[in-house]
Amino acid sequence: MRDQNLLFYSQIPSHSKGYIMPHSNDDVYFIENQTLATIQEFHSHMFTEVYQHANPAEFMDNDWIDVAKLRKFLATRPACVVVKEEPDRISMSRSLPIKQEPGEGVSIDLQSETNGPQTTVYKIRDQEVHEILDSEDEPKSSTVQRRRSPSVISLDSDKEFINDIKEETGSSPAPCAEEVTWEPSDTFWPQDITSQVHPLVSADSPLHVTRQLVVERLERLSEIPSAWPVLDTPTAYILDLSDPKHRLYEQDKGGSVCMPDFLLKQYDNDLWKSSSGRESGVATTLEPGTEAVTCFRARLLCKGAFHCNYLSDDLIAIERRGVEPVHQPRAAIYAAVVTKPCKGVDPTTIVQCSGLPKIHERTDTHGVRSHFVGCSGHWPDFKIRHRTSIIPPEINVELLQKCLKHEQLCEGQDKDSPSCGTIIPARVGKRKEECSFAHIVDGEHVTALMVPMDCQTRMTIYIPHDKTIKKAIVVFPGNSAHSHPVLLLWKATQDVKEMFAKAVNKHGVLGATVSKIDTLPIVKHELNGKSPAAFHPALSSSRLKRELIKAEQIKAYPASLGLTGAYDLFHSNKRLSPEERYIHTFIDEDRYVFILTYFKALLELVHQVLSIECDTTFQHVQEVVFCKGMNNQEELEINEWEMVIFYKPVNNSL
Repeated sequence: MRDQNLLFYSQIPSHSKGYIMPHSNDDVYFIENQTLATIQEFHSHMFTEVYQHANPAEFMDNDWIDVAKLRKFLATRPACVVVKEEPDRISMSRSLPIKQEPGEGVSIDLQSETNGPQTTVYKIRDQEVHEILDSEDEPKSSTVQRRRSPSVISLDSDKEFINDIKEETGSSPAPCAEEVTWEPSDTFWPQDITSQVHPLVSADSPLHVTRQLVVERLERLSEIPSAWPVLDTPTAYILDLSDPKHRLYEQDKGGSVCMPDFLLKQYDNDLWKSSSGRESGVATTLEPGTEAVTCFRARLLCKGAFHCNYLSDDLIAIERRGVEPVHQPRAAIYAAVVTKPCKGVDPTTIVQCSGLPKIHERTDTHGVRSHFVGCSGHWPDFKIRHRTSIIPPEINVELLQKCLKHEQLCEGQDKDSPSCGTIIPARVGKRKEECSFAHIVDGEHVTALMVPMDCQTRMTIYIPHDKTIKKAIVVFPGNSAHSHPVLLLWKATQDVKEMFAKAVNKHGVLGATVSKIDTLPIVKHELNGKSPAAFHPALSSSRLKRELIKAEQIKAYPASLGLTGAYDLFHSNKRLSPEERYIHTFIDEDRYVFILTYFKALLELVHQVLSIECDTTFQHVQEVVFCKGMNNQEELEINEWEMVIFYKPVNNSL
């Protein structure tokens, strides 16, 4: 016989909606050893108050308790669970209050007999439920039939079942996120990105990111990548975007706010298609052992690329899951063989070697043959510092030999051009409808067209509603890979633009040009000792660099760089002392403009020199737009007259 507060009923029809299988003996023992406060807290945690009042019959006994979810609730509960230490089992305390049905009184009869059993009688519709409040003999004839409420809660209801996401992550409680030691990942990433994998997320123990989305791998990234690997396993990548350089949720000059999904797409070298807006109100678990948070959800589909219609078959039928470019080994051997001159210097003549690349074969002690690229200028009396490069096994040595000798790659009399390898990003679209290379088919020149290369790779980004949680989780289902190879990095990310802008400011925005910035030593120092193009492939575009230089100039001189800007600078210089001014005179009369600029400290050196040179050729001519009003613009030619002195103390011209 059970102890206090035992609920009993005679039968529940198996066809009743919401029927739950009875608990096992271990489950009953576990439930009965919990305090009333614990059960009530779990009850409020699982169900909303509206649902409790709408379905009181659901909570007449212990069947509403999911033991697995109760165990997890106790594991994540901050307070310790107090278990009563008694040899005998104890029953759960008084049942939870129920809502009175309208129009039908609910009679509650508390019997307080001294020697008899104490019971409480609940009347629900035509049924009676007896609750025995002591350990006396139970009425053997008490048989009560109870039916579940037809309005049972659905697992697809996010509004009523407030914890449906968090409680479906498994039957065993997960450790807190702080207690887990992430393990190094073997995933290859571009640039200097590293990642770590969560040790407790696997195929046997998946992570429920949402109620319907399950991943078997969770990786944490150090930086935002320019390309995402699409593994064949459902994978989620979590990113910490709290670094101030990302300027998350900050508003730019155009009024746009930097959102996490926009930031990730800006870094991504692939082009993605997404619907306008975001889906909101999705409960998402970012890491095992953490509370689910409400997130926006952005679904994206890869736009693929465009390729020549004579593209090689081995580039069409591909499945790309990694981020390493397919052409990287071939490009590396090409650069090592063709573009780099031999560094050898003849010790007798002190002349650099002019030898050409030459393929050599060698056999090791085990009889394994290999090839390497040497130099034709290698002689017995000149052996030092000649070129040498190992040929990777995936390189066809015969084709490489023909390339070095400029021989025809096709055999026989076939003069048709080989298969093309042109693939361009989807951002180019229809702006380039024809392939740039010549194609010969059946001995005749044909025009090759650029056709779309569809890709079915999908990516989902989850962004917390709470802007203080500066994280994002990117999920790939793993059921489809990219259908195109990795394209050249063409996007200039925000950090790349900022690095280049910093280099421009080191030079000075006035007089900055693309050629000056590319060759200036201080710029290479700011870009880790590299030229802009070597620092990031996107900076090989002269147009992009001109735009970035122009943006820095406008930032420094918002009134423009023409005569209008000079006039504005003239008036702003009036607030400075004469020693600090640069523009001292600005005259605009009868379509003639005269501007006098100098630094007083330099001008005073005129009295210390023996000669003065003046440029009177007026060859420095520029056409500028002088805005005199909102709708009044004039194009004027302005000549620059410079005075140069040779200052002996510094042995240089000024």
